[in-house]
Amino acid sequence: MLSMVLRCKTLYLKMVMLQTLSEHSHQLKQRRLILWLQPIDSGLKSLELHSQTKPLRAELRALALRPDALVPGRLLAHAMRELAVEAAARGQPEVATQILADLWLKNGDAAGVRLADARSLLDAGRPREALALLDTLRNSATGDQLLPVLQLYFYVANQLSAAGDSILAAAMRATARSIIAAQGPVGPAVHYLFEEHARARESDSERKLPDVRARALLAGHLARCADGLEGMAPMVRSLELLLSRFGSGEALIEVEKLQRAMPHSLALWRWRADRLAEEGRGKDALFELRRLAIYADTPQMVLARCILAGEQRLPAETEMAQLASLPPEVAESPDGRYARGLLALRAGNYRESYELLANAPARPDGAHLYFAGMAALSARDAESRERAGNLFQRLSESYPSSSVARYAGSFAIQLLPRCSRASSSPQNGASCRSASSLDWVRSRFT
Repeated sequence: MLSMVLRCKTLYLKMVMLQTLSEHSHQLKQRRLILWLQPIDSGLKSLELHSQTKPLRAELRALALRPDALVPGRLLAHAMRELAVEAAARGQPEVATQILADLWLKNGDAAGVRLADARSLLDAGRPREALALLDTLRNSATGDQLLPVLQLYFYVANQLSAAGDSILAAAMRATARSIIAAQGPVGPAVHYLFEEHARARESDSERKLPDVRARALLAGHLARCADGLEGMAPMVRSLELLLSRFGSGEALIEVEKLQRAMPHSLALWRWRADRLAEEGRGKDALFELRRLAIYADTPQMVLARCILAGEQRLPAETEMAQLASLPPEVAESPDGRYARGLLALRAGNYRESYELLANAPARPDGAHLYFAGMAALSARDAESRERAGNLFQRLSESYPSSSVARYAGSFAIQLLPRCSRASSSPQNGASCRSASSLDWVRSRFT
């Protein structure tokens, strides 16, 4: 048995030697390499070297995969990877994935498992095996390696829990609580518990988070973010959870605490400005962003001010001048096209505004459709009412819970039926053009 292990080691070392020589042979054209005290012509071609390794690989696999073989883990891992590569080359990706999954889950330490391996299992449609591999990784990862593992770990767990796996969900809740108890309110674990709370039924007390506990978890996680332990995206996620559960008052208080710790964070200033605007304090929000621009400004913050001024119908002469000076790649970005469309509407350039807003990427609340409808309606050409009606109808159907869609359905009802009848009746066409309700709609913005 010992001789077989030694034979495996010898084969493995020879194969590594030949592969290394193959990889570097293109650098050795004008030199001679002394190996094992024998001169080897450095002009050997890679193909010749690879042909020498094929029988070595075959013999290594044959020895390493024998059931009674006491083969070191790394040799076994190498042999299994070789089998997976050959299975994939034969057009059998499922077999290759299964070989690697078995290797990673049963012999992970020797195989040198990485986060990328778990992602590959997830991409292959094997989330449970990916979760098992991530569970192994989270117990061995340290320092900066741990947070990315936990992010993917709870992401996969959330997908499986949302699909109705209550047993796994209960186990993951226990895991999340143990991680929080040991390491503090780490974002991925905290956010998973909130996802579980959102899925809870009235009688499901195990999944529910009491208000006191929920506040403590979010405040603790935001404190971690303020200390620089986590990034902007998880911080904004916690702020959104705080906003949705406890309202803008508590969310703004937490933002002010974060701003004292992170005054340089422009994203926090923008988030606060958006919340002030939602409360009807658009002038205060724009004033804060303009004051901030004295100390720090970026093209993205210019766009934020333009969008805020346009949506809140505030004077924007300064923002118009700044928008015109932005680089083309910024002006043509999704936010750039939206900002240009809004300010064109404010300036009375309705056709330009309509073209920009109607073709702008979607906004989360459907505001692009609302303002595009306003621009179309204000253009007052032969097709403006039909265009506006179609846009308001899309807004009403696609964003029913959005605040800007509150009147969209009634706008569409007033616009589309009358205009569709106008083609067959001049009288109806006249009533369509003179409808006072449409003037009221137009007055909502202009």
